[in-house]
Amino acid sequence: MSKNLGPIAQEWLKIKSIYDTNTNGNSEYGKNFKIGGELDVMIEEFIDKLGKLTEHYGFRCIIDGVKLDLWKDRIWNLCENAGLLPPLPKSMQKDSEEEIVDEWESLNEEDFFNEEEFDHQIYNG
Repeated sequence: MSKNLGPIAQEWLKIKSIYDTNTNGNSEYGKNFKIGGELDVMIEEFIDKLGKLTEHYGFRCIIDGVKLDLWKDRIWNLCENAGLLPPLPKSMQKDSEEEIVDEWESLNEEDFFNEEEFDHQIYNG
């Protein structure tokens, strides 16, 4: 491990190494790594540190040359792939996804804000 890396990057590399060495590829909850096991505990501690960094420096800071949001994405994805995230409760799961329909082409000219007309009303009463 490079001594040029900061503490967050070094900790990340330890976590990633444990994952890469021991994963069975199953992302189903509890089927890859032990819940409460070494990797789970290391991830929890890492997330706690990221939370403290966020509170202290804000979410836009850069830690060890990497944006804080990217550290969060990395640990979230690893945790999910390691099978350490429990499934969402049924009350939070959607039965079906609603399709998003692009209606831009169906808009009429009247639907748009007319800045000239607005200015005329404001300044000319």
